[in-house]
Amino acid sequence: MSALLDLLRRHYGLVLVFISGLLVQLMINLASSWLEMTIGQTPSRLVQLLVFGVIVAVVLWALSLALQSKVPLVPLNERPPHMAGLVALVGTGDPKDEPARLALDYHLEGEPGLQACWLIASKGATGSLPTALALYEQYKDRCKLEICSISDAFDLQEVYEMVRQIYEKKAPEAGVQSSQVITDFTGGTAPMTAGAALACGDEYPMQYYTGRQPGIVSTPLWVQFRPRQGS
Repeated sequence: MSALLDLLRRHYGLVLVFISGLLVQLMINLASSWLEMTIGQTPSRLVQLLVFGVIVAVVLWALSLALQSKVPLVPLNERPPHMAGLVALVGTGDPKDEPARLALDYHLEGEPGLQACWLIASKGATGSLPTALALYEQYKDRCKLEICSISDAFDLQEVYEMVRQIYEKKAPEAGVQSSQVITDFTGGTAPMTAGAALACGDEYPMQYYTGRQPGIVSTPLWVQFRPRQGS
C-alpha cells in the first residue's frame, strides 16, 4: 500500500487530471440520473450544480489528504536495513521530536528487532542528558538501553572515542555483532556528528534522518561511505 501511495505522489498532477476529468464526471452523471428518477427532470437540473460542487470539493479534499499530507523523501531501497544494535546521538530538543526516538522506533519495528541501543548525550547545564534520560525511561523495557555521557558536546575526539568503544567493546558485551550496529548521527551538535561519522568511516553502517519538517515524513537515509582509493 505504501509503495502505491509513493507512486501516486510522484505523479500527483496526472492523478488529479484523471480524477477531475473522469471520476468526477462519472459521479455527476450517476447523481443526475438518480435525481431525475427521484424528483423529476426539471428540479434535478436545479440541484445538479450544487451536487457538482459538493462532489468536486470532497474528492479534491480526500485526494489532497491522501497524497500531500505526509510525503516521504527517501525511497524504500535507500533506507537502512533494520539492525539489532543502534548508536544514536541525542540533542537538546523535545524527546518526542528527537531523531534518536525516530531511530529507536524504526529499528524496533523491523526484523530481527532492536536488541541494544546506546544513546550518546552531553553533560552540563545546557547538555542533552535530560533528553536522553527521558528516552531511557520510555524505551528501557523494549531493548537493552545505555546512556553514554560525554563531557563536551563540541569535543569531536571524545565522541569519536565513545563510538569506537561501543563498537569494539560494548556491542560484543551486549551480544550484538558490530556489523549489526548502525549509528544515527542526526541529533547532537555538528562536532558530535563529525566524530560519529569519522568513527564509523567505511567500517560500520550509518544513517541520517531527512525531512524533519511539518507535512513531510521523517525518513532514515542509509549513508554508505566509500573512501577514495589512492592511485
